[in-house]
Amino acid sequence: MLKFPDGFLWGAATAAHQVEGGNTNNDWYMFEQKGGCENGEVSGLAVDHYHRYEEDFDIAQSLNHNIHRFSIEWSRIEPCEGKFDPQAIKHYQDVVKALKKRGMKVILTLFHFTVPLWFAKKGGFEKSKNIKYFERFVEYVASNLDAKVDYWVSINEPNIYAFQNYLYGIFPAQKKSLLLFLCVYKNLISAHKKAYKTLHKILENPRVGYSHNLIYCEPQSRQSFFDKMLFFVIDFLHHRWFLEGCKKYLDFLGVQYYFHNILSFSFLRQFFRMLRRRKKDFIKEAEGFFDKEVLKSDLGWEIYPQGVYYVLKRVARYKVPIIITENGVADATDKIRQQFIHNHIKAAHQALEEGVDLRGYLHWTLTDNFEWNFGRSARFGLVEIDYEDNLKRKIRTSARYFAKICQENQLEIETSSG
Repeated sequence: MLKFPDGFLWGAATAAHQVEGGNTNNDWYMFEQKGGCENGEVSGLAVDHYHRYEEDFDIAQSLNHNIHRFSIEWSRIEPCEGKFDPQAIKHYQDVVKALKKRGMKVILTLFHFTVPLWFAKKGGFEKSKNIKYFERFVEYVASNLDAKVDYWVSINEPNIYAFQNYLYGIFPAQKKSLLLFLCVYKNLISAHKKAYKTLHKILENPRVGYSHNLIYCEPQSRQSFFDKMLFFVIDFLHHRWFLEGCKKYLDFLGVQYYFHNILSFSFLRQFFRMLRRRKKDFIKEAEGFFDKEVLKSDLGWEIYPQGVYYVLKRVARYKVPIIITENGVADATDKIRQQFIHNHIKAAHQALEEGVDLRGYLHWTLTDNFEWNFGRSARFGLVEIDYEDNLKRKIRTSARYFAKICQENQLEIETSSG
C-alpha cells in the first residue's frame, strides 16, 4: 500500500463554460457561433451544471471526494463593463455553500479561458491597460462572495491561454503573432500579481496561487545542439518564464499534467506546416510529438505517468505547497482511465516520498464536458454524460476505483512474491 498523508485532498475539477451551459456573453460563445470548434459544435447547455450542480456534488460526495475545483464565469458576474450582477455572485455563493454542506473544500478559479465580450472588444489581455478590469473583477468577487473559499486560483493555465490564442491561433483570439503572444504572457504575469495582492488585501489569510500546465519535455537527441536549443526555448516559454515571474506571489501552486513531449527541429517544421493549415487537432496528428510505441488517449496524447513525477520534482524548488489541480485522460470507453489514475497517482506518491510538498490530487474532470475546441468528442469525465437522454449522469467504473483511493487515502499496489 502507498499511504498518503492525513488530510490529503482528493477530488475533481470543472470549468464554468465547459459545464454550466447558457454562457452566451463571452468570447468562446462567439467563437463557437463562427464554427471554431470541431464539427461546428457549440456548447449550448453543456451539461447544465448551472442548474444541476447539487446533483453533481451529490455524485462527487458519493465518490468520497473531499475537495472540488470550479471556476466562476466573469461574463455572468460583470455582463457589461462596470456593471455587476448580484444574482450571479449569489449563484456562486450557493455553489460554494453546496460544497461546504457536503463536507468538501473549495478551490475557486477566477479566470479559466473565457472573457466577457466587452473585455475582448477592448483587446483583452493584449493590452496592459486592461489588467485593471481584471483586478476590479477580482476585487468585486473577493468583497461580495460571502462564502468560505479554501484556495484561490487566479488564472488557469496562462501558458496554454497565450499559446492557443496568440501563437497557434486555435482559441477565440485566432491570432498568430509572436509579439502579441509575448505581450499577453507578460500581462498575465502582471494580472496574477494584481489578483494575489487584491485577495490578500481584502481577505484574511487567503491561499492564492495559479494553475500551470506542465509538460515533461525531452530533446529527441541529447547529442543534437539544435534539439537541445529547441528544448531550452520551449521550456522557457512554456514553463520557466511564468513560474519565475510569479514565484514571490504564490501561497500554493496548481500543477496540471497531461503528457510528455519529444522535441526536435525536424518535428518543428511539420508542426508549423500543420498550423498554417489551421488544424484544430494538430497535436493529435503531428508525428514525432509523442513516442509512437506507447499508449495514447482518444486525442492521441501520449500517456506517460512518470512525467508527473518529473514535473512535481521540478516545481518543488519553489518551496510552496503543490496541488495537482488537473490530470486526466480522454477515454470515451473507460478502458484505460482506471490504469491511468493508478499509474499517475503512483508516480505522484514517489515524488511525495522524496520530499515534494504535495497536498492533493484533482482529476480532470468530474463529468464529461464541452472540451473547448474538441467539443463533446473528448470524454474526460469520471461521470459519463448521455447527450441523447436529458444529459443523464452515469458513474463510470474508473470513478468507483478512484473513489476507493479517496476513501482509503492510499493506493493499493501489486507486490511481487518469491
